[in-house]
Amino acid sequence: MKLNQVKSVSELFWKFMPHVDIHEVLIYETNDGQNSTIIPKAATCTIENQTVSLRDDDNPSLYYSPPCTRVKRCGGCCGSSLVSCQPTEVEMLNFEVTVLQYNETFTFKEKRIITVEQHVKCKCDCIVKEKDCKPSQMYSTRECRCVCNNSEEEQKCDEQEKKIWDSDTCSCQCIEEQECTTGYKFDYDTCCCELA
Repeated sequence: MKLNQVKSVSELFWKFMPHVDIHEVLIYETNDGQNSTIIPKAATCTIENQTVSLRDDDNPSLYYSPPCTRVKRCGGCCGSSLVSCQPTEVEMLNFEVTVLQYNETFTFKEKRIITVEQHVKCKCDCIVKEKDCKPSQMYSTRECRCVCNNSEEEQKCDEQEKKIWDSDTCSCQCIEEQECTTGYKFDYDTCCCELA
């Protein structure tokens, strides 16, 4: 979350790597054959204009006027792949559109009210939420993820040669499931084909 507040490369080094001499980094050349490069400005999480469709019907014979508009929506990037720019406050806008029907010529069909969500405030927040966790998991706000309640089972699983921990189901699974010949069946405890 602290990374989301960084606005420049120098601030990144100053906050997270104060022992590194920023001047040495600044004189470093990429040597990629490019004559000129541009240092990009971070596209921080903020409200920006985005185009949204005003169509609420896939019927190709219907023409909407206007077919789209721009509204304020959250956009930009955050400091980690675990978080994204999300709205914290929204409002609903009602747009009146004219709908025409095309059948060799245009005819007026109706006026419609199309409701569109507009974002009022944004922030970088975890992509995975507490509601995404399964009953066998608990939510870790610090890690932005669901973690298994049975960590002791995970440790036991790591000690087994043919098994691997599945953090989605919170259970120990066979690394490979074999196809068994006639008279044998696959045993999920030993992860081998056993006599049936």
